[in-house]
Amino acid sequence: MINLISVDPGKEKCGIVLVDKESGVVLEGRVVHASALISTIIEFKNNFSIEFVLLGNGTTSDFWESEIKNKCLIETKLFEEKNTTLRARYRYWELWPKNKLLNLIPSGLIIPNENLDAVSALILIEDFLDMKFTWPNNKNFKI
Repeated sequence: MINLISVDPGKEKCGIVLVDKESGVVLEGRVVHASALISTIIEFKNNFSIEFVLLGNGTTSDFWESEIKNKCLIETKLFEEKNTTLRARYRYWELWPKNKLLNLIPSGLIIPNENLDAVSALILIEDFLDMKFTWPNNKNFKI
């Protein structure tokens, strides 16, 4: 198993996903308060063998890169996160298709009633690895 963590960092909240590269599956995805990011990474590290943490290079990435390296003792890699938040709307509807009534409205016009930071983190790892992941488990993006 090759497990990777991807983080869409932010000042208030962060999206984080744990993926299994070999199976192409999201093992877990969350939106956490920024203050809980390090403990979440440590939780994943304690339960899975993690190869590295992929970190979006936008908001607060320098701070988080240093924190993850020093407190989690995991290799980090920075990756371009431009437009991932906007693209997360479309990817959300791919993962969890709209009901029939909403299918009449273009996906770009419908904003899911969810925190999409975890989906943004998923897009980061998908772009980095140039592969799509499935998300078989239920989602819970409540902070």
